[in-house]
Amino acid sequence: RVVAKNAAAPEAVLTELSHSADTATRRALVTNPATPLNVLHEIAKQFPEELLDNPALDVFLLENPTFFRDLPAPVLRAVVKRDHCSAGVLAQAAQVDDEVVLLGICQNPAATPETVRALQASASTAVREAALLHVTVVGAVDDWPGRLRAAVARALVQAEPAQRLRSLPFLRLADQVASAAPESSAPAHPLFNEMVQDAARAYSDAAVLERLAGDENREARLDVAWHPATPLALLERLAGDKDWKVRSKVAAHPATPATLREQLLELHCESPATLW
Repeated sequence: RVVAKNAAAPEAVLTELSHSADTATRRALVTNPATPLNVLHEIAKQFPEELLDNPALDVFLLENPTFFRDLPAPVLRAVVKRDHCSAGVLAQAAQVDDEVVLLGICQNPAATPETVRALQASASTAVREAALLHVTVVGAVDDWPGRLRAAVARALVQAEPAQRLRSLPFLRLADQVASAAPESSAPAHPLFNEMVQDAARAYSDAAVLERLAGDENREARLDVAWHPATPLALLERLAGDKDWKVRSKVAAHPATPATLREQLLELHCESPATLW
């Protein structure tokens, strides 16, 4: 580990250490300015955030203008969210065709006006919307991160379903949630849930409504229960929801069949607390 941190160590030795089974040794190589570029490129995939702590980072950028652009998208997603991610790194990352990476750049105030202007021409609606709200463009504004999150949330409801799902991790990232992976046990921040609920009010996509209808958050299910585009099958499912407020929204929905509405009203008459 000591050798892996030594900037005077021979390149051959550092290259050999990159194959070490010791995690701390490989991590130390990422921050060593003497680590060869080809070695650094490989182990940076394991420790992306430590890469920004390498004092020779600016030299790396000069020697290899595509160093960051060539890193895998998941690595870049971790890098661009760091507060001390340099403008040069963000500029290289902006050349990657990954919506979540580009949205992360839009959130970082270190991005230069040139980088931001380039992102304003992105094929992604969400990226364009976020770039138009970047602090270098609009200047110092109150609650810039909040405005950015709201703008992206608005853009996401207009995108294709697949694009929406790819962009959801950014909404978590923008609200400082540690992990957005489906298997993560990290609880979603309340603001993230609020954005999902706001988006639900504008969704007309049946697949998205179906997803929200099964959400544990009652507010999300309420949005589906009164949404004008909610299909009959979902209304019938929500009629059996455990929450009485959701059932009451179903009863009031104009597309709810008279027979189902009568059943809900009969249930209410038998036990008033079960519906209203």
